[in-house]
Amino acid sequence: AFAAVWHVLAIGYLAGFFIVAAFGIEGGFAYMIRGTVLSLVIIAAAVSVTYAIGVITRSVWGISV
Repeated sequence: AFAAVWHVLAIGYLAGFFIVAAFGIEGGFAYMIRGTVLSLVIIAAAVSVTYAIGVITRSVWGISV
């Protein structure tokens, strides 16, 4: 599913950077970079928690997720 729409998301992301540059929005780049970094941190945390839950359930209860 993601493979079908990733390019649309990438174009939107790049268009956002272009709009910030074209209109000279003050603090726009910092805002977008901060949002990107926070999103990546949240995704990494979610993947880590999901992995940890899988390890715990397999080791404690022998449940394969």
